[in-house]
Amino acid sequence: MASQDFPCTIAHPVIDEKFGYSLVDPYRWLEDGSASEVKSWSHAQHTHTIRDLRRDPEWQTIYDQLHRLRTVGEISVPEVAHTTQAYLFRSRGQNQAVLYTEEDGKLTVIHDPNQAVEPSAVDWFHLSPDARYVAYGISQHGDEWSTLYVYDRSKQEQLREAIPRTRGASMAFDPDGRGFYYTRYPLLGHGADSEKHYSKKVYWHRWNNPYDHDPVIFEDPDPRAIPTVSLSGSGRYLLVQMTHGWTRDHIYVQDRDQSDFAWREVGPKPTGIAHPYWVQDNLFLHTNRRYPLWEVVAVDMASPEELTKVLGPHASDPLYDVGFFQKRIVAHYLSQATSRLETFSLTGESLGPILLPAYSHITGMAGTWEGPLTIFGVTSFNHPLTTYTWSSSAADLAVDHAPDPDSCQMAVKQLWTQSKDGTEIPYFLIHPVNWDPTTPTPTVISGYGGFSVPMLPNYSPSVRRWVEKGGLYVMATLRGGSEFGEHWHESGMLHKKQNVFDDFRAVILDVQRRGFTDANHTAVSGRSNGGLLVGALMTQHPELVAAVVCGVPLLDMIRYPYFQIAALWTHEYGSPDNKEEFQTLLQYSPYHNVRSTVNYPASLFFTSEEDSRVDPLHARKMVALLQNLPGQNRPIYLRVQTEAGHGVGKTVDQWVIEESDIWSFITQRLNPEGRRQTTTPPTVP
Repeated sequence: MASQDFPCTIAHPVIDEKFGYSLVDPYRWLEDGSASEVKSWSHAQHTHTIRDLRRDPEWQTIYDQLHRLRTVGEISVPEVAHTTQAYLFRSRGQNQAVLYTEEDGKLTVIHDPNQAVEPSAVDWFHLSPDARYVAYGISQHGDEWSTLYVYDRSKQEQLREAIPRTRGASMAFDPDGRGFYYTRYPLLGHGADSEKHYSKKVYWHRWNNPYDHDPVIFEDPDPRAIPTVSLSGSGRYLLVQMTHGWTRDHIYVQDRDQSDFAWREVGPKPTGIAHPYWVQDNLFLHTNRRYPLWEVVAVDMASPEELTKVLGPHASDPLYDVGFFQKRIVAHYLSQATSRLETFSLTGESLGPILLPAYSHITGMAGTWEGPLTIFGVTSFNHPLTTYTWSSSAADLAVDHAPDPDSCQMAVKQLWTQSKDGTEIPYFLIHPVNWDPTTPTPTVISGYGGFSVPMLPNYSPSVRRWVEKGGLYVMATLRGGSEFGEHWHESGMLHKKQNVFDDFRAVILDVQRRGFTDANHTAVSGRSNGGLLVGALMTQHPELVAAVVCGVPLLDMIRYPYFQIAALWTHEYGSPDNKEEFQTLLQYSPYHNVRSTVNYPASLFFTSEEDSRVDPLHARKMVALLQNLPGQNRPIYLRVQTEAGHGVGKTVDQWVIEESDIWSFITQRLNPEGRRQTTTPPTVP
């Protein structure tokens, strides 16, 4: 199917001397995405890729099927204040989700990005506790840098506030109506250019005042620390949480009734994370500081270093999330990498479970301590995200908003295998209902394994189409996530990162040893940190798979912290400027472990021009290196999306076309028998 007439790439080697190592980087020149020669090279690579992939007559069929499955309605988990909801909803045929409020069945459009001239999206939103204000962030082309806007529901108008650089903003509205606390990054042109991706601070904004005069309320000496801000119910206590990576934070509280405005740190200071929750003026922490499976403790506001246990850790299931709704604690546990809900009193007495479908994933919870409205987002491999309402008087959930009904013909099972060091590793196998397990079946295996992110059952139109057409899909539960508590996370980070790659290899081997598939019918797929995962797999064990799909990836682990926001991730990976951590990174860095004598699996690397998280340079450099190996005769493709970022804010049209290219590539590589090609690519809408 593939042609090998990919664009020529000239090597301009640069040699770095680091800790006694001489590192040759032949494609350093491809790091500068703003250079005209790099733009031309990327365009030529992308043109070559889509020409090859779309010559396949199956491409149009895949596109039509994905378009049908993706264009149904989608809803987000809301924010709730009293009986008011704020949420994103995309109706059939829309390219972007619209921000709404709903109260007593009445819908109000807060912002519709489909009306904008330039591609834009709502990145985040916050509903004030009195339900008067809806604040939201809008970014262009998926770059996620966000401008903050506020809609006043009482006046039914957008206010004059438009504050830039509010990526992932946290907010707290003053109950006196004077303004709000919020977080943002330094304004461009203010301070050193090196700080523009870091140094996020807490500011105070008074209504109608110029945002560039907003005073700083709190900042951390560590420019990589990420703040969140909140107010207690009455507004008396102001809280700031400063998170350092994914394993440590500090929480500070200010009593605004006191004239000295002194900040006091909350709780003891062992390594760990503590998520704050306000119930009126009472502060609770959901924390793993004492137990890796997490607990809930109450804070004595007169002596905030004093903590009292409210809900202790479960014997085996990590307490992933909590909510304080309808005068109960709702505990979201992870049980064998699926969601489980149980309710408790404030004294820790169990008040019973909330029943969920098998292999479910709670994507979010919303409600208030005294309010009657509590909402859960629930999804699974078989069911798109649906929102449900819950009453404390019942164990069952009631459907609130559901996608268009459509029967899904897939079956799910969970299997286990052993990793290299003997650790038991689970994985989900999604297969057709009438599947014959005795015949090798085209199989896609995915994973992530990092940043304490759990890989839980989740609906995907692409996976559904693949499985219903006869393929297998495997989602591996790897160390580095939080599926089994903080120990599971820590055993897959820093100097233990190789465990993640060993876990992934073990899952691939287990699927093949069971006879479900073989190396000629196996593809691996991963994005972002998952892109690093499949990049490491292909360089360490290229014989295990026939195809690799590597999206928005990290691949040069020696230079990764020097671009975009990636210095934030040294807490997870380690720093190449530390000798011991450098040596660990060098051992698995995919870009540095490519061997010139290997014919690597066919690979599709995809990235986006405006990715502000993982710089596209990783994909560019890796593609150039692989394409120019003397023994490489399998295709190496680069796909570059314009007017898009890491993934957030991507339009439906962009998503469908990108996924059609990805799954056409997979189909070409795993179903080679009798396939044909056409010389006329389809006309993409």
